[in-house]
Amino acid sequence: MNRPLQVMKFGGTSVGSAERIHKAAEIVAKAAREKELVVVVSAMAGVTNALVHAAHRSAGGDAGAAAELGRTLDAKHRETLAALVTDAARRDPLQAQLDAIIEDAVNRCRGVAWLRELTPRTLDAISGAGERLSARIVAATLESLGVRSEAVDATEVIVTDDTHGGAQPLETETRGRAQSALFPRLRAGLVPVVTGFIAATKDGAPTTLGRGGSDLSGTVVGAALDAADVIIWTDVDGVLTADPRLVPDATLLLDISYNEAAELAFFGAKVLHPSTLHPVRKRNDDRSRWQSHRRRREGRHRDARRHAFDGRRAWHHRCPGSRGMDIRGDGGSARANSADFPGVVAGRYLLRRAFG
Repeated sequence: MNRPLQVMKFGGTSVGSAERIHKAAEIVAKAAREKELVVVVSAMAGVTNALVHAAHRSAGGDAGAAAELGRTLDAKHRETLAALVTDAARRDPLQAQLDAIIEDAVNRCRGVAWLRELTPRTLDAISGAGERLSARIVAATLESLGVRSEAVDATEVIVTDDTHGGAQPLETETRGRAQSALFPRLRAGLVPVVTGFIAATKDGAPTTLGRGGSDLSGTVVGAALDAADVIIWTDVDGVLTADPRLVPDATLLLDISYNEAAELAFFGAKVLHPSTLHPVRKRNDDRSRWQSHRRRREGRHRDARRHAFDGRRAWHHRCPGSRGMDIRGDGGSARANSADFPGVVAGRYLLRRAFG
């Protein structure tokens, strides 16, 4: 591979509909002209909640929860796939894959209802189905745009301990497994689309990285592959003073330290998963700050400024043509120490608004 390697992660709202998946695929297709890419995706918006809710209903003895879940997942993903892949010859085999994933989740919920017992391991197996569905739809959409792509379950890529519901990635094992799984695909000219959120133990038992853990999936994969960049595409402008759904006049924080950002994430700010910031927080003292700037351009698009960090000071340069804002923590060749995943920020880390 002679081109720089970049990891792009798209959150649930960024793949929340056929329109948004198509937009995400266009972003990837454009970048793939110049870079080697690995894509990490969340489940479509609302899907993980539906899976978890159905699992808990089943544990309470609700025998109808599994069937209801199956109908909900089938309707959402069948409609999305039909809108994105119009060729029936290509769509039908993929729909069969989606059907099998949905049926597996439904059957697991049925088993939970029969036993009236929901173990953390079983909940991990159920709750990770959404990423497996979305990854296949995103890969198929890329194929329709002329980009050779393949969905890859992160159970082949990220190795964790056995703390179900909030597993911790194991750096050495993940590095070996990620490179073995992804480098051959990259060399073959494919864009792997990896499931966020989910992983597996050394023995192959499914695990999850905790709710919101797809951001961590992106940085873990980026570190394991020594990627030049990890870009997280999101539907918000950056870190705000409050949840804008609850506080309409919440404002963008133009200047915030890594420690402050980590504290906000820890106490509930949803723009970043708390663990994603740990390596940056470890490496940069509280005097190191990043800034986010937003200004109006002609029309409805937002411009952005890109930020880089050397661990002591922050600076920025114009990023013409971007929609939204980037946050970049430039780890260079240094290795951060983190209880969650040592060295997770190798290369650069960005947060970018994908949809205006």
